[in-house]
Amino acid sequence: MVRRTVVPGVVLAATALLAAACSPVPGKAGNRPAAATRSPAVARSGSSTPSATPSTASTSPGAPSKASATPSTPSTPATSPSTASASPSTSPSATPTRTRDPLDIGDTTFEIGARGDRVKALQLRLEKLHYDPGSVDGEYGPTTLMAVWAFQKVNGIEPTGTIGRRTRAAFEHPKRPKVLVHKGPGDRVEINLTKQILTVYDNDDVVLVSHTSSGTGRYYCDNWKDDDTGETGTSCGIAVTPTGDYRAGRRIAGWRHSKLGYLYNPVYFNGGIAVHGEPAVPLYPASHGCVRIPMHTSNIFPRIVGDGERIYVRHP
Repeated sequence: MVRRTVVPGVVLAATALLAAACSPVPGKAGNRPAAATRSPAVARSGSSTPSATPSTASTSPGAPSKASATPSTPSTPATSPSTASASPSTSPSATPTRTRDPLDIGDTTFEIGARGDRVKALQLRLEKLHYDPGSVDGEYGPTTLMAVWAFQKVNGIEPTGTIGRRTRAAFEHPKRPKVLVHKGPGDRVEINLTKQILTVYDNDDVVLVSHTSSGTGRYYCDNWKDDDTGETGTSCGIAVTPTGDYRAGRRIAGWRHSKLGYLYNPVYFNGGIAVHGEPAVPLYPASHGCVRIPMHTSNIFPRIVGDGERIYVRHP
């Protein structure tokens, strides 16, 4: 099983931080698995998916015997009917116990910082719907928060991260991410710049949905140094993530430091623009043009998206 790499020293931030995001300078592509697996469950480490199949073992009643099926000669009834036999039984039949859903908590809400079974239930629901909450550990931290943001945005709910009545109701009838390319290949990546959502499809089935942060659309001018070449300079331009049809290109394992800052596990798709991990993935566009995804999700994305796979960027 391919396991997620744990990145030491990286603190995931849930607050909005503006950090440099993408590099127009090509780097050496890191080694990658011979073939990408399309299953985030295989690529994800530290989370176990409970069996969805309940045990089918049960005690089956035996078939009636032929002797019991043959009626016997009725005996002569008593002159007065028995009062006991005429009265219906007052013993209630056994009622199966219903397990209470941990998310079924009435008007109570919970948010980042919560702990316990209800958080674990939330994480398992998110995983089942192909969001990435990080480890299923019952801790509502930044990794789970960003998965909740993605779920709320897909379902037309303000991404506050608070689990209230409306979000719980959405888990009962969840929406799928809006399809951006109806006639595209079954295996593809779609980036919705309006919703700030990235979706990975396998044979037209959703296998990963992630919160993102793309280009700010503002002018920037930053000093830079390329760790690979030692070259230094100043880069200026408009921080835009262009729409279009692209393909997954070169990829680098681990950190890449070049003209516009640090990128983690970048998968380039348009020159120096990449999908990459970043500690700061706020609720607003904050990059120089790249598509930021959470650090823990950036350990999954390169493993389930193959070389040359189509990446569609839209502003619907």
